[in-house]
Amino acid sequence: MYGMLQKLNIKVAPPNYDQSVEKIYTEAAKSIILHDRSLKILQHTCESHDWPDLPSWVPNWNSVEDMYGVARFEFTASRNSASKFSFLNGDRSISVRGRFIDKITRRAERYPVGDKYVEEFPELRPSPKSEVSWQDIVHMEAYREWINLAYSLTTYPYGETVGQSFCYTLIPQSLRVLPLKEHLLDNFATWLRSYNPGNTVPSKTQPDYSNTIMEPVGIDIFSKCRKPSGSHAIDVTPQEERLKYNVILMRLTSNSGAMDLYTKFSLSCFNTRFFITSAGYMGRSSRNIQKGDLITLIAGVDVPVIIRKEGDLYRIKGPAYVHGIMNGEKLPEKESGLIDIVLS
Repeated sequence: MYGMLQKLNIKVAPPNYDQSVEKIYTEAAKSIILHDRSLKILQHTCESHDWPDLPSWVPNWNSVEDMYGVARFEFTASRNSASKFSFLNGDRSISVRGRFIDKITRRAERYPVGDKYVEEFPELRPSPKSEVSWQDIVHMEAYREWINLAYSLTTYPYGETVGQSFCYTLIPQSLRVLPLKEHLLDNFATWLRSYNPGNTVPSKTQPDYSNTIMEPVGIDIFSKCRKPSGSHAIDVTPQEERLKYNVILMRLTSNSGAMDLYTKFSLSCFNTRFFITSAGYMGRSSRNIQKGDLITLIAGVDVPVIIRKEGDLYRIKGPAYVHGIMNGEKLPEKESGLIDIVLS
């Protein structure tokens, strides 16, 4: 990074490699903030698993997985508010202006992961002869849980249906372009139907949502096809296990629109958790989030940020997409509505 900045004639102090990695990263982040007079760098932060002593407002440039990709898309959650900041505690902390607007009350336990992270879900490991990959099974289970969480809401505060809001939460704004946008909700309904591989005849246990994405789908078809993981686990045959997941993949691949969405979801939702807030909003953020974390708007930052109070200070857990508050809907009109928040 230092070499690229030199090529761009951006003057920053050369890194001192006698210092710790955490110190070098912190000095680089401070230099960027001061040079740009901007806090947009916070959109690329996520609590680091590699360097636990790294301040949460400093990006971990050593790990792509720790830099959640919601910031790649254009939003204006804090409108065009000016960044205001000051460095504290020997540059270990930064004081910013912001507002707490909501709280996470429920979060998904599973999330789409890459091949090297599938071992985080050993209970979903397929049998050796399974035709469906471990990664695909993890993705299917994650989306099944997300569907049930989303459709536990009966209304949505943004004025759209729950189904529309769920769809837009999974598909970033920049991906809602033609030709996808024209048939987006129809394809989304088809994608939902792929997770109901049983009888398609409507019943109390299998509602017919073929023509709507508003009805709660209550899907839990996977409970009988998980690998045994304890004394109370359901014992299933490899054939039963393969059948459930194969039918879902067959339904997805038989419809180009549904498969296109499945591919885009796997990219846009990679390494993120789905959550529901106390006010009934749905969103996605990093895998680090927990129930009780605060959804925060920070002046000068284009996306909401999930933070958690630890002692007297707060730590960033990751930027977030929260459907319905990404265009300044929750930022107060006057700066007097903001408070000082110290991030460590």
